[in-house]
Amino acid sequence: IGYVFEEEDVQPSFDPVAMKKLPKISKDIISALRKGDDVDVRGQRVRAADVLLPALTGRKITVLGDTFDASNMVALARHSDVVVHECTYIPGERKDRGKHCGIQVAARFASDAETKSLFLNHISTKLDGSIWDLVPIILRDGYRIVEPQRMPIVLAKDFMRVDVHHVHRDFRAQLGGCDS
Repeated sequence: IGYVFEEEDVQPSFDPVAMKKLPKISKDIISALRKGDDVDVRGQRVRAADVLLPALTGRKITVLGDTFDASNMVALARHSDVVVHECTYIPGERKDRGKHCGIQVAARFASDAETKSLFLNHISTKLDGSIWDLVPIILRDGYRIVEPQRMPIVLAKDFMRVDVHHVHRDFRAQLGGCDS
C-alpha cells in the first residue's frame, strides 16, 4: 500500500516590503504586475520581477508501506520530491520474499520513478550492533543504482523534519556516496 501527496503549484505573490515602497496603485496596475508585466507608475518604471516573489512548484511526496514490490506505484510516484520507502533488509541479510525489501529494491523503485530523493525507513531491528555502523554499506549499494540521477538517499529518523523544497540542497553531503 502507498500514498501520494501532491500540492498544486503556488502562483507568484507580491513581496510586501517591495510593495510598501510604491505609491498607491490601481487594481489594473496590480493585475498587470501579477501577470508579470512591467508598468509605469507616476513616471517610475516598476518591474514585476522586483515586486513578485517567485512561484513555488507544488511538492509531491510518496510514502510506501511494507512491500517487496511496489512497481505498480512507479507511475503515481513519478517525479516525487520525496519517496519514503521501507528498507527492512540490509545487504546480505536473508529475506522473506513477499513481505519486505532491501536497499536494492528501494533504490530501483526511486530510480524508475525518477524521484528527487529517497528516504529509507523500517530498517531491520534484528541487526547486531548499531544501524549507523551499516549506513556506508546501505548507501553504497543504493548509490550504485541511483548514481546517474545524483539523488540523495537518507536514512529517516523518528520525528525527522524535512524542507521538501530544499531536499537536494539539505542532503547534498550524502551525495558523496555516489562516487563509491
